[in-house]
Amino acid sequence: MSNPTSKPSDSSLVKIEAPKELPKVSLVNESLKKLKFHLARFDNVMKIRTTPDARTEDLLNEIMEVQTVFDQMDVVVQQSSVDKQCLEIAKKELLLENDRLLQQIMSQDVLLTVMNSMSLIGESVNMDRKRNESCDKCFNLEAELLKSQNAHNDLLKSYSQLEKHCISLELSIQLNQEIFQKDESCNNQNALEIL
Repeated sequence: MSNPTSKPSDSSLVKIEAPKELPKVSLVNESLKKLKFHLARFDNVMKIRTTPDARTEDLLNEIMEVQTVFDQMDVVVQQSSVDKQCLEIAKKELLLENDRLLQQIMSQDVLLTVMNSMSLIGESVNMDRKRNESCDKCFNLEAELLKSQNAHNDLLKSYSQLEKHCISLELSIQLNQEIFQKDESCNNQNALEIL
């Protein structure tokens, strides 16, 4: 066993390096409890085997340094936990804003669709009005055509009656000519006989 009053060498000092990835708070706390337990046991053993002197002070200084490092690690881990919570809150706020923007876009799309539909309905009403006007014009033209056809039919009837009358007149004229010719031929024969 070495002399407890002698100064510790550099090789007996404990070097602690901070890990690249910080452990969780619960792991740090558990490690601190274990370390405190081992340090307490070590302290009890040292008190029994040695008397308070420079060696004990060195150990107490080393324990205090280790405690300080662990306290600093605990602060960093707690800050990391707070940062993580802040990040989660910011993420939730971003998702809420995204949902709000989506709803706004959807409501604008619905409004645009309604406006386009109303425009199409207006155009449809105008087309219906124009179709009704065209139908009215067609009915009016059809009525005029019917009147024209009736007038044409009346003219055809009149023409037919005139034609019949002309035929009748021609027949009368022809009959009269034949009668006249017979009369003339009779008169000529009578004149020849008289002579």
